[in-house]
Amino acid sequence: STYTPSALTATTYFRRNVTSGSCGTVSSTSVQITVYANLTAGAIGTAQSICYNTAPAAFTQTTAPAGGTGTYSFQWQYSTDGSNWTNISNATAATYTSGVLTANRYFRRAVTSTPCGTVYSTSILITVNALPAAPTGGTPAIVCINTAASATATPPSGCTIDWYAAATGGTAIATGNNTLSIASLAATTTYYAESRNTTTGCKSATRTAFTITVSPCVVPVNPHLRSRAGN
Repeated sequence: STYTPSALTATTYFRRNVTSGSCGTVSSTSVQITVYANLTAGAIGTAQSICYNTAPAAFTQTTAPAGGTGTYSFQWQYSTDGSNWTNISNATAATYTSGVLTANRYFRRAVTSTPCGTVYSTSILITVNALPAAPTGGTPAIVCINTAASATATPPSGCTIDWYAAATGGTAIATGNNTLSIASLAATTTYYAESRNTTTGCKSATRTAFTITVSPCVVPVNPHLRSRAGN
C-alpha cells in the first residue's frame, strides 16, 4: 500500500493502482514529484593583492548561481586560514564590499535554495602587503636664491622614491627617482619623499620632509676695484 521511490533525476508522476477481485482496478490521483536542477554556487571573482589598511575591490558576481528552485539567498563568509569560516554580519546580498584589511583573508559566498540546500563558491584570497618604511635622507641643504637645488632620499630595499609638495595627499611632482632636482629656487621650500615598493606598489604610511633653505648669498667685493669717489 506504500512505496518509497529511489533517487530521481527528472520530474516524475506517481499513482497507485488498486485491484479488488472481480471488481476491477482503479487508479489513485497522481502525485507529481518535481526534481530541480543541481544547485551550483556561481563565482565571485579572483584573488586580489592589496596594501595594508586598504580595502579590496568589491566582490562581484562573475557567474550567477544556477539550479535549485531559481530563488536564492546569500550569506558571505570570511576565514583567516581557508578552513574555518565565519558569517559576515548583514552580508546577505549577491555582492559584497569589504572594509579595510590589515591581514590576509579569504572570502566565499554561501548560496541557499530551499529545499535544495546550501552550496559554497570557491573561496578567494585577499593578500595584504606590508607598507615600506619611510625614506631617510641627509642634512638640510642651503642654496643661493634663484639657483639650482636638489634633495636626495634613501629608500628601503626594494623601493623607489616619489616626491610631493605636501606632507599628505596631493599629486607627486616627481616619481621613481631618489634625487629631486629643482632648476631654480626662489624661497626656502620643504619637499616630501615617500617610499614606494616597486613590486607591490605599496607606499610608506608617512613622508620624510626635506627642507632646502634659500640664502641671499651676498657676492664679496673685489678689493682691487675702487669707486671713482674713493680714488
